[in-house]
Amino acid sequence: MRKPTALPEAQLSLQIPIATSDDHLLAYVQEHSGLFAVTPLADGTLIALGRLLYTTALYVDVNATGYDRRYCYETDGGAVNAYYRMLAGAFEPTGYIAKRGGD
Repeated sequence: MRKPTALPEAQLSLQIPIATSDDHLLAYVQEHSGLFAVTPLADGTLIALGRLLYTTALYVDVNATGYDRRYCYETDGGAVNAYYRMLAGAFEPTGYIAKRGGD
């Protein structure tokens, strides 16, 4: 029977940490997700913007391993507008050309 070997220090830093608070999760997502404008809503849900190949996306309920919903917009302005509407309390984004997740 082989004994488990310790991971090198470099590999340890790549493991996804278990967030112990909303602040730790926010910091982790900001640093490792590749998304920008990562912001918590009043209820603690994280939203963010990100670029895809042909669209700009609004990500909703972002966490350390991904997201729950993604709304794709034809223009940066459309995604930014939806982002600010959600910050202002809108429940569901509008004007998107594609939606993934949350079904």
